[in-house]
Amino acid sequence: MTSARPIAYNTGSIRPGVVGGLTLYTETLKHEHAAIALERWLDTRSGSERATLARLWALPESVAQSGAALAQAMCDPAALGRVLAALRPRERAALTLVQQHGGSIAAPILEREFGAVRALASYPNPRAYLLALEQPLAPTERLWALGLLLTPPDRPARVYSIPAELQALLPPAPARQHQLGLSPIEPPASQAIASPAQLESALLRLLALAQDGGLAGTAEAPGRAALKQIAAQLPAGASPHYPRWLYASALGASLLKLGVDDTPRPARAAIEWLRAPAIERTRRLLEAWIESPWDELAELAGVTVQRPMLRDLPAARRAALALLGQAAAGQWYALDELVAQVRQVEPDFARPDGRYDTWGLLGRARQPLDGFVHWERVEGQQLRAIVAGPLHWLGLASLAFAEARALAFCLTPAGAALLSGAEPPPEPPPEPLLVQANFEVLAPPYATLYARFQLGRFAERGSAQPAETYRLTRQSIHRALQRGILVDDLLRFLREHSATDVPSNVSATLREWAGQYGRVSLRHGTLLEADDALLLEQIRRDRRVRLPRVEQLGERAWLLRPADAPALAERLSKAGYGVANQAEPAGAPLREHDLTVAMAALEFYAQACAALALEHDASAALRKRVARLLSEKQLNRAHQASREALQRLREHLRLPNENVQIEEPG
Repeated sequence: MTSARPIAYNTGSIRPGVVGGLTLYTETLKHEHAAIALERWLDTRSGSERATLARLWALPESVAQSGAALAQAMCDPAALGRVLAALRPRERAALTLVQQHGGSIAAPILEREFGAVRALASYPNPRAYLLALEQPLAPTERLWALGLLLTPPDRPARVYSIPAELQALLPPAPARQHQLGLSPIEPPASQAIASPAQLESALLRLLALAQDGGLAGTAEAPGRAALKQIAAQLPAGASPHYPRWLYASALGASLLKLGVDDTPRPARAAIEWLRAPAIERTRRLLEAWIESPWDELAELAGVTVQRPMLRDLPAARRAALALLGQAAAGQWYALDELVAQVRQVEPDFARPDGRYDTWGLLGRARQPLDGFVHWERVEGQQLRAIVAGPLHWLGLASLAFAEARALAFCLTPAGAALLSGAEPPPEPPPEPLLVQANFEVLAPPYATLYARFQLGRFAERGSAQPAETYRLTRQSIHRALQRGILVDDLLRFLREHSATDVPSNVSATLREWAGQYGRVSLRHGTLLEADDALLLEQIRRDRRVRLPRVEQLGERAWLLRPADAPALAERLSKAGYGVANQAEPAGAPLREHDLTVAMAALEFYAQACAALALEHDASAALRKRVARLLSEKQLNRAHQASREALQRLREHLRLPNENVQIEEPG
C-alpha cells in the first residue's frame, strides 16, 4: 500500500484550465526495495531466533526448523489476526503509521513517537544493556520483536519496513492526513498589501544599475556599494534583507549574468522575461528563489547551518509551498495556527529522513538548536520567514503586522495560481507611453516592463507617483549613443510605444543632441617618439619590426594601440633600436620585487611615524593586505629592509640634542 502527499511542483500543466506557472501536484511515495521478503529474512536468522519468534506468535515449535516453514505459518491470516488482536493501542498505532508511509518509514520518524529498538552496541557495557531490558518494550521494539517490522541492512539510512508478505495481509490503514485544518480569521485592521509592481520596479532599477556596470559583486551577493544603491531605490521601511534576496533571485532567474570580470550585466534572457505575462514573470522569480542559495532561515531567522551539505533547501521550500497552497485565496489566516498545523500534519517537511541531529544548527546567541525539541525555532521560523519574506516580496501573500512581527497572511490570486494551480488573475491591457513636448515621458502604471526598461536606457528616471516620469536630456541621449543605441532606433521605439506621435520639437532636439555627440573625444594610446623623423621612417620600412597600424601625430610622433605596444617594444629591441621609456599599462600589477620594496617602505613609514607620535594612514589592515600579496621569503626581505632603515634612522637621531627613541617593528 502506498500513501500520497503533496511535496513538489511540476513545471508542466497537469490540470485542465491551469495556465502557466508552477502546478502543485500529489506525488506518490515510492520506496525502492522497501518490501522485504519474510522467508529470505528468516533464513538469515539463527534457529534460536526463529524458535523465539514462533513462541511469540503461539506457533508450533516445529515450524521454526526452516525459514520457509515459519514464513508460511506467519502468513496464515488466522495467526496474523491473533497477533494483531494482542497488540496494545500504541503498538497498533505505530504499525498503522508505517502502513500509511507505504510500508517503510525512516527510523527517526517512527522512533520519535514510539521509541527505539534497544541494541547492545548503544550501551556502555553488557550490564547496562541487561538492566535496560528489564524495562517494558517500546511499541517499535515490540513490533520488531514480533517480526512485524524489520530493519533492512542494505539501506543508506535506517528505516523500518513491514515484510512484503505480511503487508499484503494487513487490514487497510486509513489514509494519512495531509490537509491542514486552517480556519480563516477576520481581516486585520493593519495590512501590508502584496505589491508585485513594487518588486518589478525594484528589478527595473537593478537591471539599470547592472546596465551601467554599477553592480560589482559575486554569484552569492552584490558588493557593498551595490547593496547601498539597491537599498536607496527601495521604499521606506523595506526589509534590509530585501536587496540580497532581490539580487539572488535576479541571478537565479537568469536576468543577470556575471561577466569575465565578475560584474553582473543584464542577460539576454532578461528581455524575454520583460516581455512575458505577469504570472509567468512571477513564476520565474519564484522558481529562482526556490533553487537559490539565499537562505531565509539564516537571513531572516538568524539560524546558522554549519553542515549545509546535508540539507536539501529547495526540496524543503517546495514542501512548504505545497502546504501553504492549501490556504484559500483572499482569506486571512494566523501564522501561529499555520505553524501549529504543519507541526501536527507534516512536521518533517524540511527533513524527510526524520534526522534532527545532523545539520549543526546554532541560534543568534550561538546556542545549539539540534533536536526535534527545537522544531518551532527552526522549521517553525522557516515557515514564518518564507511567508513574511519571499512570498510577500513576490506579491503572492499580503501580511498583517503587530510590533514589526508578522501575525497573519492572505494569499493573493496570483499566489493561489502558483501554489495550488488556481486560475491566474486576468492581466490588465498594457498602457502606452506618453511623450510630452517638455521632454518628459510618462509611463502609466500598466505600461509594459519592456517599455519602461528600454525607456530607462536613454532617459533619466524621475518621480514614480502616480505614473513613472522619465526625462529626455542631452546627457541621457549621449549615454545611449555611447552604448551603441542609434537616434533613429530611439525615435522609432518612442513612436511604437507611445499613445501619440512624438512632438516635432522633441524629435528635432534629439537629432540635434545626437549630432553633437563625438565631436570631442578622449582616447587611450601609446606614443612612439623619435628624435629624428628619418628614424621613424626607417622603422616603418624595417621588416624585422613589422610595424602595426599607427596614426601620425607629427613628424616625430606616432600613436598606436596600447595592446600593440609590448610586442612592438620587443621587436624594436631585437632589431637594435634601443627603446627607452617602455610604459606599462596603468592597471598593470606590480612585480614581486616592486611589492617587496613597497612593503618595506610601508613598514618603515608606519613604525617611524609611530615612534615620532605622528598620525598616519598606514593601518595594520592595509599592511596585512599588502603582506598577503608576497611570499614568505619576500615578506622577510621587506621586514629586514625596514629594520635596517629604522636602525640607521635611530643612529642618526642619536646625534647631540636628539632624544627620539624608535621601537623595533612588531
